[in-house]
Formats: sequence, structure tokens, C-alpha cells
Amino acid sequence: MSNRLPHLSFPTLSHKDLIASCGKDNQLKVHRVKRGPNGVTYESTELLDQSQAWRVSWNVTGTVLAASGDGGIVKLFKSDFHGKWKCVSQIVGDSSGVAAASALQNQ
Repeated sequence: MSNRLPHLSFPTLSHKDLIASCGKDNQLKVHRVKRGPNGVTYESTELLDQSQAWRVSWNVTGTVLAASGDGGIVKLFKSDFHGKWKCVSQIVGDSSGVAAASALQNQ
């Protein structure tokens, strides 16, 4: 199976309508679902990044998504007031074990 999905993450508190996924297809996605009286229905998917990510995790409130992969970079994504997700910060590791954080501007 070439497009295995190695990781899913569900927020724990207020944003239970979101699911983050990453896989071997080099696509980091946020899926929006809606819970109703007839169960859960799919609403949309937003592609956040097209770099290799192996692990995704939400902060405790479900407002920030962290994604990490083999490249030694952790990217942090946050939704704006229109509901569009953007990378707001990157943490880059190096061989010395020291990480450097950078805030992304004008994206």
C-alpha cells in the first residue's frame, strides 16, 4: 500500500469537528466534519502543507496544530478568523541538538 496514513489527530476540547491527517503522500490536511442527529457528516478538507509529515498533534484547546517529519522541522499551524489554516511558526532542529524557532511573516 503506497499511500498509507501514518497518523491522525483529534482535538480534545472545543474543536471536535476537526481531524488532522498526514501520510506518505506528503499531504498534511485538516478535515472538517459535522456532528448532527443523524451522526457525523463530512464537510471539507483543507490542504495545509505538501512536505513530509509523520506526526500531527493538537494543542489542548484545538487551536494550534503541530506537524513534524524526518526533516527535523516542527511546523505550527493556526486558523485565522476566516477559518483558513496558515503556518505561523517553524522550529528547526540541527545536529547540535539546539532548535531555532522562527515566526513566519506575511503569509
